[in-house]
Formats: sequence, structure tokens, C-alpha cells
Amino acid sequence: MSTNSQNRVAWISILQAITMAAVLIGHIDLAGDLNPDYPIASWLDRLQAFQMPVFFFISGFLFVRSSLFHKSYSEIVKNKLHRLGIPFLFMSLFMWIVKLCLPQSMLEHPVSLSWNYLFNVFFVPWNGPIRHLWFLETLFLFFLLMPLYKWTLKNKWTSALWIIFLIGLTYHPYRILGIDTNSDTVKILCLDRDCTFWLFFYIGMVICKFDLIKYFQNKWIFVVSCIIYYALCFFPIGLRNSVGIIGIVYITSLSYLLANKLPNLFSSYSKYTYQIYLLHMLPIMAVKFIYHRNLLTDDIWFPVCWVISLLSAIYIPTVAAKIAEKCPKNIRMLIGL
Repeated sequence: MSTNSQNRVAWISILQAITMAAVLIGHIDLAGDLNPDYPIASWLDRLQAFQMPVFFFISGFLFVRSSLFHKSYSEIVKNKLHRLGIPFLFMSLFMWIVKLCLPQSMLEHPVSLSWNYLFNVFFVPWNGPIRHLWFLETLFLFFLLMPLYKWTLKNKWTSALWIIFLIGLTYHPYRILGIDTNSDTVKILCLDRDCTFWLFFYIGMVICKFDLIKYFQNKWIFVVSCIIYYALCFFPIGLRNSVGIIGIVYITSLSYLLANKLPNLFSSYSKYTYQIYLLHMLPIMAVKFIYHRNLLTDDIWFPVCWVISLLSAIYIPTVAAKIAEKCPKNIRMLIGL
């Protein structure tokens, strides 16, 4: 493998690892630190605004880069059912059962044994037992439109027109019909998030298809995008998705620079970011349970428990994934291996 190829793989791994760490930091909520009234909440929201846009960007980019992009539609759907659908079903049902066995008073998002809740599990994951699985459902829906992407990616003009259309979608056109953006209706099949994140998924495809990633490999692109990103975080200009788009440029260029200097950075877990995404809430919930049960009462334990939450959310799923790799295929499929 050439040096350029190694750097290419390294920057993707580093990009995935940084983004995954940002997601975990955003999900750790030991003492209400994600409550809007808590000072750190606004900082987390601002500084990590890139996390989900980058995840969708990576997904689109890697798909076009893979051999699967050139296969038939049926093969693509079958692959994504295995890769996304099975882990989604398994984790949703598993966490539903786990939470049903726990006292509902200790759960931030209580669950119930009803047909209505079963509907939420499969079709409204944001109201289900494991909320962050909305990403898998949304991503699967995006892949179902693959023939459309292949047609628009024939040239840069059709790609540009489609990007303009997707930018329009981010303004939630269903509001024209009088549908409230906070209603349960727009949460079905993650419609509200589909409209927002479809743009980033497609941008990833375009950048890979037309080899535009080469423009990210410049330290001045990193410097400028970094300045603009943090400026937009604290002084928003009101343009939807501007932070997400600049965040993609910023974190991607940062990953390229890090890959050139430290190609093995985050190698201890970067291979298993998908499994970390699926499983990370279990160790976070365990640490939070211990913390909230006053088993560790001194103030000094807050930063200790926070660090333990982060490290356990990274490395417990990583170890579980490594163990699962040695198991039969039917077991590996449950966590996307």
C-alpha cells in the first residue's frame, strides 16, 4: 500500500474517531449537564454541532468509495438491511426489554408495554427505548433512494441542482402544510431529521465522486474553516446548516493534518466506531446509575465519573466487538460486524 493510500485510510479513521468521541461527549449527562439551564450545555451544543453532519457525510463518502456503489439496487438494499436493519431491530428490542425490567422512575425516558410504544420502537425511534438509533433508520431510508443518487451524480451540474434542492428541504417544507415541526407526525420515520441531514449525506457522495476531497488537504483550509466554524458557533448568521457544512470542512481537514503526522491516532478504537455508536449508552447508563444513587457523593467524583463514562463508552463496546468478531456470523450481525 502506498503512502498516499495509507494517509487516505488514516484520515478516514481519524475523522470517524473524532466524530464518535464528540457524540459520546454529547451523550454523557451525569448531573443534568445537558440541561439547557446548565452552563456547559450551550457550549456542548455549539462546539459539537459538526458531529451528526460529519457522520452522514462520512456515510455518503464511504459508500461511493466502496465497491457496493457499483452493484445492483437489490444487492445494496440487502446489504443495508444486514448492516443497518438487523442491529437496529436487535438493539431496539434489547434495550426495550432491559428498560422494562428497570424501575421506570429511574429512567430519563420511560418505556411501556403497549402497541403504541411498539410502533414507536420501529417507526419513531426518537420516542423509542434507544433514541440515537434514529441515525440508522434515517441512513437506511437514504440508501433506498440510491437510483436517484446515481442519476444525479452523472455530472456536476445535476449534482449541484440536487444539492440546491436538498438545501431547500432543510427548511422543513412540511410546515407549508401546517404541520408543527415539534409534532409527533414529523418524527415518524425521522422525517424531521431526514430533511435536515440528507444534504450532508449527499455532499459526502459528491465529494467522493468528483474527488473534491483533495481541496481539504491544506493547512490553510483547516485554519480558515476552524475560525469560521467557531465564529458561527458563537455568532450564528441564521443560515441553516452553515455550521454543519463548515464543520465538515473543518474536521475533515483536521483529520488530514493529523493523519500526516500521527496516522495511528485513535487506532485503539477507530475500527469499531459503528459498534461504539450502537452500544455506548449501556456503560454510560451504568456509570450514571452509580453516580445518581449517591454511591459517589463528593464533588471530586463528578470529573472522575465523567472520564470513566467516556472511556467505558469507547472501550467496552470495542472489547465487545473484538469478542464478537470471533463468534458465528449470526452473532456478529447483531452489532453490525
